[in-house]
Amino acid sequence: MGMSSRQCGLFGGRSVRSTRNFLFAASIAVLSFCLSGAQASAQQSEFKPRRINAIIGYAPGGGTDAVARLIGRYMRNHMPGRPTMIFRNMPAARGTVAADYVAHKTPKDGTYWFAGANAAIDANMLRRKEVNYDPRNFLYFGGFGRGGSLIVMRKEKLAHFKDRSKAPVIVGTTDGSDTWAELLVWGQHYLGWNLKFVIGYPGTSSLVLAIQRGEIESFGTSNRNMLDALLKKEKGYVAVSQIGNLVGGKVVSRKGSETVPTLESEVRGKLSGVAKETFDYWTKSNALDKWFFVAPGTPGKILAIYRDAFQKAAKDPEFEDRSRKQFGPDFAAQSHDEILEMVTLTAYPNEKLLNFLRDMKVKVGLPTEPLTQAEKNRLLAKLGIGSKVDTSLTDVRKGGRVIVFMAGKDKHTARVSSANTKVMIGGKTAKRSALKAGMKCEVNYSANGGAAMSILCK
Repeated sequence: MGMSSRQCGLFGGRSVRSTRNFLFAASIAVLSFCLSGAQASAQQSEFKPRRINAIIGYAPGGGTDAVARLIGRYMRNHMPGRPTMIFRNMPAARGTVAADYVAHKTPKDGTYWFAGANAAIDANMLRRKEVNYDPRNFLYFGGFGRGGSLIVMRKEKLAHFKDRSKAPVIVGTTDGSDTWAELLVWGQHYLGWNLKFVIGYPGTSSLVLAIQRGEIESFGTSNRNMLDALLKKEKGYVAVSQIGNLVGGKVVSRKGSETVPTLESEVRGKLSGVAKETFDYWTKSNALDKWFFVAPGTPGKILAIYRDAFQKAAKDPEFEDRSRKQFGPDFAAQSHDEILEMVTLTAYPNEKLLNFLRDMKVKVGLPTEPLTQAEKNRLLAKLGIGSKVDTSLTDVRKGGRVIVFMAGKDKHTARVSSANTKVMIGGKTAKRSALKAGMKCEVNYSANGGAAMSILCK
């Protein structure tokens, strides 16, 4: 039960001095209560931003984007003044550019937070010279696990999966750095799986389109909606392996996918020495999924508000119901302490473990480092992946960062990068800010909502 300021005042002045020891002790307790309430109110009043910027390090429509937008909408209900939550996507270098931006280039006043995935704290990414942060210093306020990825395969290729006398199963991937792609690398080396990797796909949405068109025959995802669409609705696909969930130090199957074998169960007893050490490290690193932080240097009282808002939002029955319908029954909150512990354990492992994993990738034709967007664009053009349309721009948003146009009868969007999208107007190289609605252009892009490789306008 709360106390009014008048009730607190009853213990001031002469009335307190005239009480006995018992009442004096009680007065001290009440004064402490009043002061702590006043301090809490002061903290609340000090942090009442009208809007908060949530920076998402990945493309719109992906898993990180969906999780961040959902938790952000519920968190605002538990923050002082219920600020407007503005969501901004900064997809570049697997989330590292956006993470660096929030960590080093935003105000330390709680008006910015970052939504990331395991790629931005992958041990290989952290060793790249352009990455200028240490994730052990991030001020985490929570995260989520959705369950490990499943490997999906076209049913007609199932007979080829473990028979190397047949043509290999074509696996599509961005660059082989996804955890599910690494699962397949382990399977190819230690279980005799019959696979061939094709790299250069910009994201999960493009992989779904590619497997539906027959361009590829297998890929992986943890997205429950995508898995259900392929495995339950279309019926032409089957799940052949899964990463599973790490629970109490043991790998268990995702709920609803108990009949799909985990990689851990299949390689158990087949690994020793540095191979087993690397696999154990890799398994722990997969427990990281979606996580959020405010910049190092943000005052503790503001960080406490974020952590409190996250905990309350994550326990909101409406949020729990919506999130599990959207992301599956394994979707579960992780505390800031759990996130920091997992980051500390996996971000900077012994170099011999990374070298072992890199060597395995080299042997199956995968790059040892994640590709830059420019490298992906060149691969897309070389492979003929994506779409090219002659169209008119119906809208140009965010200073040229996003274009809207018609692809047949459908309205599509594409992201325009100042560094990696070739923009030409009237035969001359131009900046993306020069793009205007009404221009007639040839747009070469990866997929609806994906990256534009080139925009050539008259």
